[in-house]
Amino acid sequence: MVVQELHPDLVVPVALFYLVLRGLDTIEDDMTISLEEKEPLLRNFETVLDKDGWNFNKSGPNEKDRELLVHFDDVITELRLIDPKYRDIIKDITNQMGNGMADYARLAENNANSVNTVEEYELYCHYVAGLVGDGLTRFFLQDGFASPALKNQPELSEAMSQFLQKTNVIRDVREDFDDKRRFWPREIWSKHVENFEDLFDPRYREVAVNCSSEMVLNALQHAEGCLTYMEAIKEQGVFNFVGIPQTMAIATLELVFQNPRVFETNVKITKGDAAQLLMDSSQDLRRVCGVFKRYVRRIQKKNNPKDPNYLNISIACGKVENYIESIYSSKDPKSRVQLANNRGVVIDKSEAIDDKSKTDIPYLILIMLGALFIISAIIVGIVYSAGVKFDVVLKELANGNIFPSKEIFLDVQRINVNDRGGPPIGHGELKISYATLKVYTGEIADDENREISIYKKFEQLDSSHPGRKYVRTMLDSFGVQGPQGYHQCLVHRPLWQSMFELQHRNPRHRFTEPLLRAMLLHLFVALDYVHSSCHLIHTDIKASNILSGIEDESILTAFEAAEANSPSAKAIRLDRTIYASRKLGLPKSYGPPVLCDFGVARFGDEVNNEDIQLGVYRAPEVILEMDWGYPVDIWNVGVMIWDLFQDKHMFDGRDPSGKYSNRYHLAEMVEYMGTPPVEFLQRSEESWRYFDKQGQLLDPPDISASSLESSEENLKGRRKGLFLQFMRKMLQWAPEDRESAAGLLHDPWMNDEVE
Repeated sequence: MVVQELHPDLVVPVALFYLVLRGLDTIEDDMTISLEEKEPLLRNFETVLDKDGWNFNKSGPNEKDRELLVHFDDVITELRLIDPKYRDIIKDITNQMGNGMADYARLAENNANSVNTVEEYELYCHYVAGLVGDGLTRFFLQDGFASPALKNQPELSEAMSQFLQKTNVIRDVREDFDDKRRFWPREIWSKHVENFEDLFDPRYREVAVNCSSEMVLNALQHAEGCLTYMEAIKEQGVFNFVGIPQTMAIATLELVFQNPRVFETNVKITKGDAAQLLMDSSQDLRRVCGVFKRYVRRIQKKNNPKDPNYLNISIACGKVENYIESIYSSKDPKSRVQLANNRGVVIDKSEAIDDKSKTDIPYLILIMLGALFIISAIIVGIVYSAGVKFDVVLKELANGNIFPSKEIFLDVQRINVNDRGGPPIGHGELKISYATLKVYTGEIADDENREISIYKKFEQLDSSHPGRKYVRTMLDSFGVQGPQGYHQCLVHRPLWQSMFELQHRNPRHRFTEPLLRAMLLHLFVALDYVHSSCHLIHTDIKASNILSGIEDESILTAFEAAEANSPSAKAIRLDRTIYASRKLGLPKSYGPPVLCDFGVARFGDEVNNEDIQLGVYRAPEVILEMDWGYPVDIWNVGVMIWDLFQDKHMFDGRDPSGKYSNRYHLAEMVEYMGTPPVEFLQRSEESWRYFDKQGQLLDPPDISASSLESSEENLKGRRKGLFLQFMRKMLQWAPEDRESAAGLLHDPWMNDEVE
């Protein structure tokens, strides 16, 4: 039915392409054919396409496509009648797929697990589906039905094909198991069960569902590529042909997600849903994106916080939504996709340059060169005035030192002693691939001494608390003497970007609700460990102090290779050399959030009343100079949530002159939380500078804050009510009225108890 959607010129070639590959697949699937007979059939299947009258009647009696091979001579006859340009593509793909299937059949014969690693799984999906996408894309490009840009982006057709195949592999797991086939990679299922058969045992249903979630996560990584591929399709029939299977796949993926029935039977979307998807997929890219957004949100809603893949699934869904938002903004009717005949098309910009504009190019180049010369002269003047010694630079260039020499890098093997009084920290001693150094810039201060002692406390504490792995620890520390004095250095495992940076990767500068919930889930577990097991108060919780862990070390090896191949720029000063920063790339998967930076942490079993926290993050007891404890961290989390979810500070705290003011900050708190309890105010004489004895604000300033309800802009109805109820558990005047980190983990909003 989908083939009929194609342009008339493609209907017969594509139909024959599918029949040829279906014949090949039937041989590969047939478990009644011995490997000795199957392997040469697969490897030489391309040659039978030129043999008149060839057919195959040795398939098992229960093979559903047996008749296709029995009458395959008809396919060969029709194949001879189509344009050679299509026939050549069909033969090439058949050759590649046949050899790939033969390799897999040989592997399956010698390996009970069939597929061991995710890499093998990806390769299998490439052979049985990725090559199909490659062939179809070559059809589309040959007839001008797709943007030429696709020719140089084979990863897009691969993403489209892998998405379809992986969805089918997840859906058909029971059917394949009954047929004694297994395609789920051992690398994934062995994390959850000892034997593959255990996935189908009702006693292991919960871990089996977690395993299927990881398979869904693996498939979701291709969703963005699918949509990008569809942007490049120019012809409506081809778009329908591509779009219908993709929307069916995302709907099926949502159906199998968190669905234990996949281990009992083959689940399928309803005919009514299929009919609706057919209509939605036969319009334009905007409608298809709407389908993806709808089902991705359903996946987010079904996501279970107890699932070990909860965070990464939330992030994967958020990435798909963010990508769709970048194409079709929900607030801006204009999009970056150029519309042609109501279709989203990736345009080859070179086609838009007319002859007249080409004649202007030399003049534009001259103008650009002139501008670059002027800018360069200005920059040289600025850096010279800043103290750069050009004579040193010229001397290095004369000596052939175009790139930074190895001597600029710190050789940790030359460090005299670490802070534990032990031997030098040598390469490989830490038994990790990469490490991060935190170097104090001057003489060690009290905060720095405190940070080291806190990290040592983490190390000494024997705790099985699950939050321990979500708190940054110190691998080692040492000191080094430099031109400017002694520098203390801390050694940590490397982490990726902060939540602040992750927030600003989103064009809307906001966390999605599932992503926020996932981050808080880990943060509250970490805070409970810090408070209850370590008896520490962090005092500086903010988005920039929560970093994402690194599970994908390829970004570190890529960073290392990039620095080796293209060293960072450097500026040579009188007494030092300054190197430009280099950012880490985007990982394939994200590690859990990690709470960092304990430089201003305090011990909870001591009396604390000093001034802490940044202006807009200050808790009321800190402003009013009262003793404070663990609840200041809970207050910080509540205020930080507003930054991440609303893209604005909850409190402004500035007077008309723009300076931070305790009075204005407290006035905003009154607007959001009401009048403070008198019992709370009586704990400090400082309270009476701002409040009267009845708790009313003295000389209330004119502020713009109104209420928590009006300030919250993302949610509606019951979801908004639950979220604000959750927020109020953290935003309380009296510290003892704030919920603990452990208590917040059980909040209804955190557990998605939304109708």
